[in-house]
Amino acid sequence: MRFFNLSKKNKAVEAARKLLKAAELGELKAQQERDWAESMEVYHRMRSESLREYIARLERIDAPTTSAPAFEIKNEVKRSSDGPSVAKQIEESLRRDRTPKNPPIPLHPTAIPQV
Repeated sequence: MRFFNLSKKNKAVEAARKLLKAAELGELKAQQERDWAESMEVYHRMRSESLREYIARLERIDAPTTSAPAFEIKNEVKRSSDGPSVAKQIEESLRRDRTPKNPPIPLHPTAIPQV
């Protein structure tokens, strides 16, 4: 009979430990949720402050925000009265476009690592 009571006691202790572990996990989860909520609160506060500063800076600017910087498109081909020089310039520009900017350096056959 004593053995039977000991078995019930062990089962009760084991069940109580499972409940304790579940309670501790619930406590950890609640702490994580509080930490998450706090971090999100800080994030949104910083975001709103940043947006307020951004709006203030935009309001101080005199120029409209949609204006793009002006730029010029320069044509490399110079207009001249004689046709052959313009054709030469076009050919030269096409040749320059086709050649690579940094051609590969040929290696000496002895410089290739042997595997």
